[in-house]
Amino acid sequence: METKLDLVIRDIYGGDGFLRQMPIKDVRLSRTKATTRTRSDIGVAVGSTMDETQDETRIDNVSTFDHDSQNRPVLRLGGPHGKLWGTFKSIRTNLYTLGRSDFRSKQIIEMLQVLPVIVSLEVLEPMKTVQLPQKLNTPGGAMLFPRFDMIPRAKCSVTLVYPEGIKSQVATMIEQLKFVSFLNKRRATVESLEVLA
Repeated sequence: METKLDLVIRDIYGGDGFLRQMPIKDVRLSRTKATTRTRSDIGVAVGSTMDETQDETRIDNVSTFDHDSQNRPVLRLGGPHGKLWGTFKSIRTNLYTLGRSDFRSKQIIEMLQVLPVIVSLEVLEPMKTVQLPQKLNTPGGAMLFPRFDMIPRAKCSVTLVYPEGIKSQVATMIEQLKFVSFLNKRRATVESLEVLA
């Protein structure tokens, strides 16, 4: 059986080892000097201020997207260990943990294929660059602020291929997509989902 899904996804972060470089301007010094002088011939104090700023430009890495031949961003959603396939795997585990005995078998996921493997995204809102705080697992818990390209909204289509015997389980997992966070940084969510049988 085949089921086609049209998805609108929010907050898609780049990553997967794809980097671009971006010049970053850092302010190293910002100060204001105030001076007051009194003229001896008229006895009036005259004030002046001077602002001083020192900037430094450095090159920083930004986690971004791979692109297809038409320069559209792409993600590996399908195939074994693809991001959407992995999301279905997580949904199956959660449903079984919550007591759904019809999701006991791990073979449900093994029989499910998500096609195509590499999916092009139709960008609905312009991509922007954001920073996310990341705490290091070190004594003192230092913080990093890596940069990511992020697409606020994008549309894509995938096809699920599976045997008829697991049709009801696949339908349940599709319905659960609306309630999970997935993709890079586990921050993407499904805004809308259309099932085309």
